[in-house]
Amino acid sequence: MSEGKIRRGVVPVRVAFASLTLCIAATLNPAAAKPVELRCVIADEAQTDGPSRTIAVRYDEQAKTLEAQDGDKARIYRNVTISTVSINGSDDETTIGIDRSSSSIAFQTYRSDRIVTEIGSCKPAPG
Repeated sequence: MSEGKIRRGVVPVRVAFASLTLCIAATLNPAAAKPVELRCVIADEAQTDGPSRTIAVRYDEQAKTLEAQDGDKARIYRNVTISTVSINGSDDETTIGIDRSSSSIAFQTYRSDRIVTEIGSCKPAPG
């Protein structure tokens, strides 16, 4: 076979590799990813029969951002890490950690006299 000619039914390795690379890139395209919104129900772990409350959490894997709406307080977290295992962040008053496999959440609030730890679970926000 002379150079530059391709036999019918045979795909050169570099063409197959380029096609596979494009398929993987399209599948993992972070631009296609949208921010994810969760509704998390949490309760103070020290009060077994205490009231629970709901917080809204929004994260964006591509931008590595994490936000929460905690009652009337909007929280924008720094030190954000988002992996296949967990989502974590902190601000001046709180830390948040979500286990992605179980959707469990730990939300800690730092006060001058104590640390309040609330635990619970999250699910995708409706809509």
